[in-house]
Amino acid sequence: MFFLIIVESVKSESPFTIKPARDYLLLGVGTLTGVSAYFVLDKEKSLTHECISSFSRYDVNAFDRGAVDNWSPGANKFSEAAMALSISAMLPLIASPEARSDGFTIGVMTAETLIWAISLPQLSKMATLRYRPYVYNESVNIEDKLEPRATESFFSRTTTVAFASAVFSATLFDAYYPNSPYSKKIWIGSLTCASLAGYLRYYSGQHFTTDVLAGALVGSFIGWAIPYMHRNDRQNHNNVSFGVSPAEEGIKAVMVMKF
Repeated sequence: MFFLIIVESVKSESPFTIKPARDYLLLGVGTLTGVSAYFVLDKEKSLTHECISSFSRYDVNAFDRGAVDNWSPGANKFSEAAMALSISAMLPLIASPEARSDGFTIGVMTAETLIWAISLPQLSKMATLRYRPYVYNESVNIEDKLEPRATESFFSRTTTVAFASAVFSATLFDAYYPNSPYSKKIWIGSLTCASLAGYLRYYSGQHFTTDVLAGALVGSFIGWAIPYMHRNDRQNHNNVSFGVSPAEEGIKAVMVMKF
């Protein structure tokens, strides 16, 4: 009897794969949903002076009422910058040697993530027409309250995009670098940046706490779901195989290790 170990070097397959029918559907339906909701919402009438004068902070539920006192145009601008920073976290990953050959696949998944992270909040804004916190704030100028966007509170699109980008980037990093010691830092850094974007939306008076929480949950789900749907099932192959067969000397045992 003799024992033989064979070590094979095999080309690593991509962790993700594209399926045209599925991806055309994701891109098409997501885009159609967002565009349709945008034009319907755009046709909604702005608030009137009479309507605004009847508003009271006590019209807001107790959990969200604290946001009524917030107002900071500067924080509003910084929240957009924090969202952009979350999106930019995708760029180093796409440029990495391990992911460069999958540029098209990653590009499609990135587009799907951003499209749905924009479309779902837009659809919700159309359906709910919830007034923003600053509408109830007596210290805010009436001109700001009369803008059409004053009815676009639920839920936060900026927070949704930030969390979708953060979770998406960190998930892809783990897929391409499964043994990286930086994984935890990537997750903490990306989620911290997304959380900052959400907090600034609250602090600026643009959104209630529930708007931000809903955006964080929906965005995180999108950032996880898109890579999950594109997982390459063939990656789940066994890296070690063992077999026994007859030989002239008796029995031959062979172990094959793939890397």
